[in-house]
Amino acid sequence: MAELKVSFYLIKDGEIKKIDKLSDEDIKIMSERGSRVMSEYFTQHPQEFLKLGRACKA
Repeated sequence: MAELKVSFYLIKDGEIKKIDKLSDEDIKIMSERGSRVMSEYFTQHPQEFLKLGRACKA
């Protein structure tokens, strides 16, 4: 089976940085924003949250 490699990058202040090279503060900010956005989305789309739960049980 072929191996899939994935890399994540972030553009900050016009500079491209690998996710694993970010400061703890940058990671904290990203985590808080991601949590807020996902919470808002699932609050507005509860049926999608229920689908996610069913997918995890499969």
